[in-house]
Amino acid sequence: MILWDPDGEGPQPQKLVVGGSFVQAGNAPARNIALFDLATGEWSALGTGSPGVVTALAVLPNGDLVAAGNFQINVGNPPIRVARWNGVSWTPLGTGLPGSVYSLEVLPNGELIAAGYNLTAASPPQGVARWDGTSWSNLYSSTAVAEGTAILPSGNLVVALNGGVRIASWNGSTWTSLNSSNRASCFAVLPDGDLAAGGASMTRWNGSGWTYFGATNGWVLSVANLPNGGLVSAGTFTSIAGVQASRIARWDGVNWHPLGSGMNGRVNSVLVLPNGDLIAGGGFTIAGGVTAMCIARWNGSSWAPLNAGICGAVTAFSRRSDGSLIAAGNTLTHDSVYYGFVMQRNGSTWSPFGFGMSSSVNTLLTLRNGDPVVGGVFSVANGIPANCVARWNSATWTSFGSGLSSWVYALAELPNGELIVGGSFTSAGGVSANRVARWNGSSWSPISGGMNSTVRALAVISNGDLIAGGDFSTAGGASASRIARWDGSSWSPFGSGLNSAVYSLTVLPSGDIVAAGDFSTAGGVSANRIARWDGLQ
Repeated sequence: MILWDPDGEGPQPQKLVVGGSFVQAGNAPARNIALFDLATGEWSALGTGSPGVVTALAVLPNGDLVAAGNFQINVGNPPIRVARWNGVSWTPLGTGLPGSVYSLEVLPNGELIAAGYNLTAASPPQGVARWDGTSWSNLYSSTAVAEGTAILPSGNLVVALNGGVRIASWNGSTWTSLNSSNRASCFAVLPDGDLAAGGASMTRWNGSGWTYFGATNGWVLSVANLPNGGLVSAGTFTSIAGVQASRIARWDGVNWHPLGSGMNGRVNSVLVLPNGDLIAGGGFTIAGGVTAMCIARWNGSSWAPLNAGICGAVTAFSRRSDGSLIAAGNTLTHDSVYYGFVMQRNGSTWSPFGFGMSSSVNTLLTLRNGDPVVGGVFSVANGIPANCVARWNSATWTSFGSGLSSWVYALAELPNGELIVGGSFTSAGGVSANRVARWNGSSWSPISGGMNSTVRALAVISNGDLIAGGDFSTAGGASASRIARWDGSSWSPFGSGLNSAVYSLTVLPSGDIVAAGDFSTAGGVSANRIARWDGLQ
């Protein structure tokens, strides 16, 4: 996040620029980068947005906005990963950078520093690159990934690295190690000129040595100075220096304090506004006990959402019997980690189901009793161990025994209420189950030998038979090309099947089955990624 004045010395006020992995900001479609008007409380898109995740932002001395991350400007071209807003559209900054960017910093002389991985064409890959206004060049000769940057009062550049040298300083001509044994990811310069480093804990550099001033039980991902001389730290921790503080805390120069009840998920970035209010963004859905989708504002006493917040990519929808809509999806953090969310539409607002998932949600099913079930890559749901599948019981997320050994891509409910899951797993509840398994309410069991490769789609037809689609070529040991039917006792193929993967199955009111995926033929007939089975061919 960064403050930016779109028209420089013109009449427009500064606006908040937010980057990340999302498709909507407030009520405005916005792809991975958006503007928030602090005066009106409204979100807006910035052009067509970014085609990939935005992990770093900077404002050049001439007022130009620069965004970096992991994206390309035009499909088919090499990745650019750093671009400048020209007032109308995004344009590459020079030839761009070949690797992922995690941090941007503007030097006192106006040069732009990018920190990340594989940022120059040098071999081995380099982690720090410099833009001199015309071209990019390598600045730090090390294979270490560079994660955070800061400018000291002296004008020296400080970079956080994950190699043998943890923190290094550049004086314009040479690099010097600051001899830190603590891995860092972010910095803030304190009023007395000391450097505060956040990472595995909070440490402080006084020009000659390091001291600890905030041991945490998680990672510090962002720090920011407060107008009163204090400091805010945010990340994945729930305690700092022995003080309970859920993902965000304030340091007054002596002690640490929580900011209300904090967040229910990680905080990736914090920014202090000119009036002293604090903006926090990350993978949370609740801030201070109120719904706040991934971004919230602290006014000194309480948290509030920024309009409707920002929304990551939605991967699945479902509707409950009362007509309410449920959506599941994922947000991507600055360090390329996905977190899953599940939300319900209540009238004109969205509300979360608990604290979300520790990793991606791939699929969503609403059971006949109204309980949502999600499957995916996660191992924890709402703080509860739940391997790749979980159920909301009206109060919290619960597991299905010990869950699955690998990812879940599809869910279905049989007429008798049993839950069917499909995916890439080979065991369910500790029992061998090849890519498809059944939960009877108390335990898992395999389904007639299962498949030899991933199951990506499931559907139940009117007579109760189960249809499965995916990457497989055998079902129950018999040939079945990407689609098969289970009649309660054995698997059988659908004709000659399809020539490539099936990702989705739908049963029409007529009973016909529609399959969608990567295939180009179905039953030997040309079918461009979608085909219908009418029971005869």
